[in-house]
Amino acid sequence: MAPLKKSTGKLPDIPNAKQDAKVRKNTRARKNTSAKEQKTPKSVKITTRPKSRALIQWRKEDPLLVTLLWVQYSCAKEHGKMPWDDIIPQCFTGVTSTAFTQFLARERKRLLKMGYCVPPLPSQAKSLERDQNIRGYVNAPTAENEDATRPVNFDEPFLQPCQQGDN
Repeated sequence: MAPLKKSTGKLPDIPNAKQDAKVRKNTRARKNTSAKEQKTPKSVKITTRPKSRALIQWRKEDPLLVTLLWVQYSCAKEHGKMPWDDIIPQCFTGVTSTAFTQFLARERKRLLKMGYCVPPLPSQAKSLERDQNIRGYVNAPTAENEDATRPVNFDEPFLQPCQQGDN
């Protein structure tokens, strides 16, 4: 009979999974100088976005207000009226739909002065002729009327101020 080995109380060494997964990088190896690399600053991210598209910072309130004005106008044109009486009480207690539409009218004037392209007033949506070439209206002050507007056509190059990169 063979003598029994006395147990030392240790388990066999099992390799650590994290150590096996690591790939050791040779830091002393020469860089491949034959491959051409583009030198870009570390803070610049290379994207494949087409040049015709622009990024908009939706967290700012102005692009959202312009979008809301266009939604309001489109609903007024197609369906007659935006259902603010149903929407506003869901969002805010004690606020009337009239107060909200007055707020949108004031913001429309402010956005016009800032250079944004805005839709016509929703009250004019049904009475205006549908001109498919008009994108919207921008501020064009004259000597007689500083609140005058002019139409912007789709063939006219126009960027909203939030798309111009100044903001």
